Amino acid sequence: MKTATQSGSNEIKKKKLEKKKGRGLKRKTRNLQAFVPGSSRQVKTPSTFKSSGKKMKRVMMKPKKKLILSNTVFGFDIEEYLKCISPPTKPPSKMYLLDNIIQRFENNLPVYTDPTDFDDSGNIHGMYSCFKQDGEKEEDLDLLSEYHNKHTESIINLAMELLSQLNKQHLVNIDISNVSNTPENKFKTVYAGNAVRPKGCVSVLTNCIHLSKKVILKKATTIKEQQIMVIEALIHLYVSHNSFIPQIHFIGFTKDHELITCSEAVTCPSVHIFMTRQLATENFNLRQKSLMLKTMILKICDGILSLQKKKFSHRDLHTSNVFWDYHSNKATIIDFDWSSVIIGSHKISVPRFLYDTLRPTYATNKSIDMCIFLRNVVNTLSKTKTLQNIPFFQNELTQIMSNYENECKQLLCRDFYDGGDGGREKSAAFQLYKKCTEDQTIFTCYSHENGIRNLGEVKFEYRQGYFEWQSMQPANIKFFIETGNFLPDCDFR
Repeated sequence: MKTATQSGSNEIKKKKLEKKKGRGLKRKTRNLQAFVPGSSRQVKTPSTFKSSGKKMKRVMMKPKKKLILSNTVFGFDIEEYLKCISPPTKPPSKMYLLDNIIQRFENNLPVYTDPTDFDDSGNIHGMYSCFKQDGEKEEDLDLLSEYHNKHTESIINLAMELLSQLNKQHLVNIDISNVSNTPENKFKTVYAGNAVRPKGCVSVLTNCIHLSKKVILKKATTIKEQQIMVIEALIHLYVSHNSFIPQIHFIGFTKDHELITCSEAVTCPSVHIFMTRQLATENFNLRQKSLMLKTMILKICDGILSLQKKKFSHRDLHTSNVFWDYHSNKATIIDFDWSSVIIGSHKISVPRFLYDTLRPTYATNKSIDMCIFLRNVVNTLSKTKTLQNIPFFQNELTQIMSNYENECKQLLCRDFYDGGDGGREKSAAFQLYKKCTEDQTIFTCYSHENGIRNLGEVKFEYRQGYFEWQSMQPANIKFFIETGNFLPDCDFR
């Protein structure tokens, strides 16, 4: 006679056996579905298997990552045109200045405005195009960045290809009527009845309307301006899926062959205006000003860090190119006509005379943006009487800039005495160091103040961009502001 315990045990075993049979039945059913026409079960095709003797091994195929370059901004897929970009290599035998405009390409070769105006590449001496001649001062030589090379020529070739395709797209219509009285709202129709032209900006229109949103229009008429604008639009499009970047709506030609870019309008003031008109004049105490300044810089560090994940460098991040809404603590970055980006394996930038595309840190420099931005911020604070006593400026910002200066001195000394490859890196370090001394030799005191005095604020920071500085990477700046300490290997005090 079975006890109650034995009966319960047998019942549990019976249920487990039924579940096991059920799972086996489901497995068989799924396998059969692969052979049933119209079944939701996906049939395994030969392309998903790899033969290896008697066994069949499944190969996981990674889908090709699609770049964010196919949308209505250009009107066509621009990814295929990136193939014409040549990687940065050594300088060509014939070197043409960037000011010698490329008019067109014939048989994939550039046709310059003046084909006879070129220099022989000769030797490269640091940041310069040739060795210093007898009696010629170094500052009178041409920077290597002022010349075209095969890489920059290929970028202009890309620009010309994109401009050619844009010519085949629908024309831009700038309608000066009142938008409310015009029922038609085509994609490339912009209403400019209440447009405003900013003082000193003949190529810009603000307060325009596109698809019921406020936009800003930029215009390019000459071939050189159009080459720059179309590369800028490509870079803008690639990074526009970011909360710190205004959306670009479209780029296209008008019937008068003017190239127009239409992008989202930014309504808050620039950082420069925020500091000089709001922070300096409104009734904030020093503690409030300090907190507002700290919050702004932390937020901009976040923005640069997020953009660096897209392998993007702005390269012209002065305080008029960053907008700041202190009510919502939102930063917005504009103007990409000096920018660089890496898309796939392609380095792309707008060729500019202050940036050498053959230097080691080309398109990968993570410090240049904060170098330019904080130098602008510090100069504004120093020159504005009501901002000079802000605690955050006197303490944290002063220490950050001092750490930056110390790193420069240590790294440049190391490179021109011990480091580099004995060639270009060593020469560039030597040239930068000399520019930051009182008599422009290596024997007197080094300081950034000397460098700014000798070169000017703009040229100084842009030439500093030849190297990458650990102290001025946004991650290090943010860490110091939040903790009072620099990251490991980033403290040069």
